Amino acid sequence: MSFSFQRSCLHPIRNARYRLICCLWFGFFPAAAPAQDSRELPGQNEERAQPAKDSVAARSETQPQDPLDLRVRRLYQRLESEFAFLLPEGEFDATLEKKVGYWAAEANAHYNFVRGEMGFFVRSFYNRFALLPQLQFRDRLIFVPLFSSDRAWRREQSMNLAGTFFLKTSLYATTSLAAQRFSFPSSVNVRELDSQHINAIGQTFGARLDSVRALGFRHTGNLETEVIRAVQAAGGSARFTQLRLASRGASENKWMRLSGQFTFLSLVNGRGAPEIFLGGRDKLSGFDANEFSGINMVYLSQRYSFFIKKKPSALPGKFSLTAFNWMLHAEAGQVGADKELRDLSLYHVSLGTGWDGAVAYRGERAFQFFIYAYKGLEHDQNVRYYVGVKI
Repeated sequence: MSFSFQRSCLHPIRNARYRLICCLWFGFFPAAAPAQDSRELPGQNEERAQPAKDSVAARSETQPQDPLDLRVRRLYQRLESEFAFLLPEGEFDATLEKKVGYWAAEANAHYNFVRGEMGFFVRSFYNRFALLPQLQFRDRLIFVPLFSSDRAWRREQSMNLAGTFFLKTSLYATTSLAAQRFSFPSSVNVRELDSQHINAIGQTFGARLDSVRALGFRHTGNLETEVIRAVQAAGGSARFTQLRLASRGASENKWMRLSGQFTFLSLVNGRGAPEIFLGGRDKLSGFDANEFSGINMVYLSQRYSFFIKKKPSALPGKFSLTAFNWMLHAEAGQVGADKELRDLSLYHVSLGTGWDGAVAYRGERAFQFFIYAYKGLEHDQNVRYYVGVKI
């Protein structure tokens, strides 16, 4: 991809935007070898099934090869139940997990009291063999811009059957079959419904870097390349080919943690590709939820967490403050046609800062908390505050 730097010297805000995007583009790679989640097709909510943001504490490269169960946990998610209350969205998230022998399942449900959005996701896999089968279902309702002014609901349903084969501890390949259905008001008459059916085959090749020491940090992360082919079969109405490149990772030492993410999605050919949305928490946090849409996407994120406090401090009532951090977060992204992705002056940039920490009760983790403030680098954007508690 070639980028156009036209008019870059004519506007100081755009100059600052170029420099920030370039820093995000080049800066997060040393801190994060790449990654993305299990086999999700574009148009789904990527944040619900992301790979684990593992702690980079402690495994020497000289240790023996990990058993498959441990590799599965590192690749997909550290299974644990969690409840989150998020403001100002007024959102409640609940994640429940269960593991019995080689079988594991995870379910997530969320409801947004302010926008009325809701969703449900369940995933199950069996990890006894080198070939890891998994089955997942998703059903969610969101509200997105309609005709560049009002917002309309959009329901997304999907079923995905995938198999991941571990070539080595750090290399894997995944083949997936997915069926998606999108329902939304008709563009001709909003009282009527339109729907879109997509049946697709995806092939992913991924590599993982796990607990590697370099330059005073311990690094972990994933890199994935996926080709998605939608076919007009079994009721599918779309026929297209997409390319997805994804990177996610983190680096940590005793003073700070750096985490980065990069996602590139491009329509190679065909028609009927679903829209992708940017905007809102962790998807350009300085902008409104699902504010931007298109069929191609570039998204970059770099987060810095500085450890202000790592040793427990006593609080009233047998509580203790076990962690307190200062956070800086920069995001840049764009969705749309190819020409819009090539022109950096059209990219949306969000900057945020804030504090987060953890509280324990009688030595056991009780809850995590955070308060962040974000600002989109466009003249009509106000400061947006995010407050939350995770149990």
